[in-house]
Amino acid sequence: MADFVPDLTKAPSVQALPELVRLYERQLDDALTTFGKIASALPQARMELNLSAVVGHKVLEHFHQSGSAVVSARGHSVAGHRLVDKVAQALDIPMAAGDERPKPSNDDGPQRVFVGAEIDVPAPVA
Repeated sequence: MADFVPDLTKAPSVQALPELVRLYERQLDDALTTFGKIASALPQARMELNLSAVVGHKVLEHFHQSGSAVVSARGHSVAGHRLVDKVAQALDIPMAAGDERPKPSNDDGPQRVFVGAEIDVPAPVA
């Protein structure tokens, strides 16, 4: 069976994909940033108005749920991004859909919160 060689001149969406992935991930990050500001402003507004904690609690719950959904979407976006990169690599398609900063690998253990999270930090010396 002959090797599959994609004709990238007939696939403009392949050319557009890296920037679309970056745009989508930036938009999710922007949404999370805005959510953080809302989550901070709601209780602050309640306290400034000297209202009971009961007031606005449901509002805060709903924004928390929507923020959690965006966090979940961001995780799925990262997983999809990694799969797109693997498919592109397997097909020998040049595609840098993200930055080149080091990232933790999913192949050698559980995901890390950040690179180096598995390293024990020694206690400070008194």
